[in-house]
Amino acid sequence: MAVTSMANSSIKDFKKFNTIAIPVVVPTFDIAVVAGGGGGGANNTGDNRGGGGGGGGGFWRGNMPLVNGVYTLTVGAGGANSSSLSGGNGSNSVLGRVLALGGGGGGTGLFNNANAVGKSGGSGGGAGEGTVNTAAPATAGVGLSGQGFAGGAMTTTSGGCGSSGGGAGGAGVEGGGDGPVAGGIGAVCSVNSVTYSVGGVAAQKSTSGVAGGANTGNGGSGVWQSQTSGAGGSGVVIFVLPSSKTATFSGGVTQTNSTADGLTTYVVTATSTTSETVTIG
Repeated sequence: MAVTSMANSSIKDFKKFNTIAIPVVVPTFDIAVVAGGGGGGANNTGDNRGGGGGGGGGFWRGNMPLVNGVYTLTVGAGGANSSSLSGGNGSNSVLGRVLALGGGGGGTGLFNNANAVGKSGGSGGGAGEGTVNTAAPATAGVGLSGQGFAGGAMTTTSGGCGSSGGGAGGAGVEGGGDGPVAGGIGAVCSVNSVTYSVGGVAAQKSTSGVAGGANTGNGGSGVWQSQTSGAGGSGVVIFVLPSSKTATFSGGVTQTNSTADGLTTYVVTATSTTSETVTIG
């Protein structure tokens, strides 16, 4: 039987909607933020005990929305090298809310010294062959999950090179013997196919320290005997925007950019202070 009236319907509070809400989709773009790598450890006594390699700088990579606004921008410096003790930690790199943690310095090869332990960071520094005492070989620096791996520990008290630093793609390796010991592997950036944040090498005997390299986030190498270790490499910040958007940088920023297929890639290689910015509009 056909319905002829709704006068006595049991349907209550009927409402009519003329529009349908459609969620707003905010596009995301490639981001890579690499911190400064850690400096390598050293030993000034001339004995056969090497310092650990510095850890690679923390490497954050992925996608995030870059809506119009002002973003804090910092490129971290590499950690200091040393002629006697452990290396310095690298400095953090920042883009807005994204923080990459500086790599940990390598431990000293100076025997019976608490600084033989590797320092923690984005990736951890390798332990030096100089142990805290003969019963307790030195531990490695810890890496930050999602940014890097631990350095190599020392489970032996015999003389030789220290352990290598961790990298963004793999842990450092235990040393001992004549070395060298390769650092933990880095990770590849999807924007430019460059590998960043390689752990510092635990160097072979009588070899001078090797720096991580500018804008790599690599750790500096450790050294034996009265040599100066390698400093960590500085970091870098990379991001991609549609070419229809603009990016305006504050005065202390050094950057290059290139446009292809409607996208502009910005590579920031230095900032003069920790309060630099980029304004996206």
